[in-house]
Parts: sequence; C-alpha cells; structure tokens
Amino acid sequence: MKQQIEEYWSKREVQTNVIDILLDTCWLESEQRTDGQSSMLKMFKHGLELYYIDLIKGVVYPKDAQKLYTTIDGVDDIRLPELYQVGKDKYLGAISISASAYKSLFPDGRKNPDNIARFTPCAAVLSGVAMSLYLHDINEGDITMIFINHNTQSYRALNFSSGPWISQAKNWAAERLDLRDSKIGFKACSFCNLRGGCSKSSLVTLKDLDQHLEDWIDDIVVSRNKDAEKAVSRHLKDMCKKPSKSHNDGWLHPSAMVMSECHRRFYYGLKGESKIEKIAPGLRNIFNAGHIVHDILQEPFKNDDSVVVEEMAESVQYRMHGHSDLVSPTHIGEIKSAGEWSFNKFAIEPKPSHIAQASIYGSFLKREKINILYFNKNSADLAELEVDVDHSKVEKLTDFAEAVLAFCNVDKLPPKIDDEKECKNCPYEHICK
Repeated sequence: MKQQIEEYWSKREVQTNVIDILLDTCWLESEQRTDGQSSMLKMFKHGLELYYIDLIKGVVYPKDAQKLYTTIDGVDDIRLPELYQVGKDKYLGAISISASAYKSLFPDGRKNPDNIARFTPCAAVLSGVAMSLYLHDINEGDITMIFINHNTQSYRALNFSSGPWISQAKNWAAERLDLRDSKIGFKACSFCNLRGGCSKSSLVTLKDLDQHLEDWIDDIVVSRNKDAEKAVSRHLKDMCKKPSKSHNDGWLHPSAMVMSECHRRFYYGLKGESKIEKIAPGLRNIFNAGHIVHDILQEPFKNDDSVVVEEMAESVQYRMHGHSDLVSPTHIGEIKSAGEWSFNKFAIEPKPSHIAQASIYGSFLKREKINILYFNKNSADLAELEVDVDHSKVEKLTDFAEAVLAFCNVDKLPPKIDDEKECKNCPYEHICK
C-alpha cells in the first residue's frame, strides 16, 4: 500500500507555497523535489492552513471575510499563501512550519513575541505575505498570521502592524526569488537530498541573501493576538458542552473499545444515552489533522477497484461495527498519523491498540493480514508494517462486547470502574453515578 501511495503522489503536481520556498535555506529542494513524500507534506501543510484559517475566521471574523486569490500569472508550480481580508486594511493568513522552525520562533513556549520578526523563519513568512499583498495591489494593512507547528498542531496568532516594511519585505522576497537559478553552496548542499541531482551550478552565499534584511525587519511592530487564541479555545471547549452524535448509534465501536475497559461506558452507548465528548482543544486539533492525513493516504485508492476505502466491518452478534480505512483482497489497511517522536517509536513496533483495532476489522472481513501505515506529521515520511491479525486481541474485544451486552439484556448497570483519569474524560460522566 505504501508503494502505491508514494507512486500516486509522486505523479501528482502539487503547488509549492511561495513561503515554503522562502523558508528553506535553499529553495531548490522544495521546488525541485517531486517525490511522493514531498507532495504529501505540501498537501498536509496546506490542509492544516485551511483548517486553522476556517476555524479562526469563523470564530473571530464571522462576517465579510474575503479570500484573496492564490495564483500567480504565468506560474503553475507556485501558489501564494492563503490570505483573507477580514476588515478594512485587516488580513488573516496561516502558515504551517516544521517543529524546528516553530521552536526557533517560540522556544519554551515564548510568550513575548518582541523582536520575533528578526528570526529568519518569521522574516521569510512575512516576506511571502508581503509579496502576496503586493500582487493584490495592497501596500499597507494589519496582518494576523497563524503559525502552525505541523508536527504537534500547536499554534500562535501574531499581529504585525502595517507600515513601509510591507513594500520593503516584498522587495526582499523578490530578491531571493530572483536567485532561484542559484544554489546556496557547499554548507547547505552537503546535506541536501538532491545532491548530485541538482542542476544548478552558480553559487550564492547566505550573507548575500540576507544583506538587506536589516533594512526592514526593525520597523515591524509585533504583538501576540491572545484574544483570537482565547476565542478559539473557548469555542473548542464549548463544543464539549453539546451532545455528540459521534459513535452514538447504539453500536459498539472498536476504535473506542481499544481505549477503554469500562463496561459501564459502553453500556450507556448501547442504551443511547446522551453523550458529551470531553476533547481538549489541542487534542481536537490533532484529531482534525488525522482527518487530513486519512484523506491524503486514501486518495490514491479512490479509483482502485481492488481496494475498498472506508469499508464497514460489522458483527451483529457482538453489536459491533466500524469503518476500515483500506481493505484489499488480502489485507486490512489501518492509517495512523503521529508526531516525530511517536512515529520513530511506532515505525519499529506498532502500538498494541492499533493492532487490536485492525484485527477486529480483519476478523469481521475475513482477512488475516494487516498493513499499518504510520504518517509522520513533521516530514510526511510513511512507514508500513505488516502484521498478522491478532486473534487473542480479537477474542478479548469480543468477550468484552459479550459482557456489555449481557448487562444490557437484563437492564443492569455495570459496576463503575475505579479509574479517576478515565472517569474524568468519559463522555458519560454527567450521568454516571
């Protein structure tokens, strides 16, 4: 499955955000790489940017938001950053950056953004935004930029006040882009994945690139937009106060069962009791990133008759069902997204709960092999691990289901689990006594 996914995305033409070109020490790698990993990373980052812009736009600027175009006349492989005009001379944008770039901007959760524009990642982002505003004939305006760590989905909202820096930053970006026929030189090239495959021969030093940075970077007034961050956090927390219909259909769901051993929780679910999810704002953002990853990894199979996407795996006997991400004639494909640290761990040995979830799907769909696909959210690296269906884990889940059903059949409330942490996060805590 991994090979088919990477081959598909290596053939897809995915535009590069102009900011990503400016962010790279050498833009040639992001511009010239056409492998599947690079394309998937571009798609993932773009998906995150759209998610956060829609989230903040809907909560903070619900009216009159107008999207600015992202195309550049005569250029097919590069796009402008996603920007919205959210008021008179007010703009909202988002950029997804790597864990290392994010840490350089916000070390130790930096609360004070003073002088943050001096950091090269921020300067590159602002110059890309300035280039976009210039191409829209906008010479001034206050900009709120959302900086997203695409490894963890942490984010910061920063305000950049208007001023002459917009025109100067645009010139700096244009200067860097004019050098696209050059490469940085040995220090960067020695670590480049392209190496000998790079067709550029002329060299330019980092000093040459950044010599005009000082001309505009000190003119920027930066402040953290805590109001926007707090409004979004309140909105996501308020979602936990409303009844949820997710997995509340009178069936047991393997994806939830592998995370809890509380009979009472699933008894309430089978009885159709009101369910209120307790999902922290950060965790909800991680879940939404997972949805983006699923879309990316499932797309190559949408027109493949030999693989079914989101096939229902169901057992009436155990009142249990769920959707399997990918189902081939011989394998269950289970998609999981992970940050860098977790990816490095699971790429060696799959998480037991992931095997259990896929095993129950395999049991219901008569498959004996599982391909677990782990997606690294920091690099878009993809790991594929083949394992056998674990029938001991299947038996444990079906025995658990039988126990819950036995309580339901006699309308007897199961004992309450003695686990303070699980109870605190339980979607039925409000009715559990």
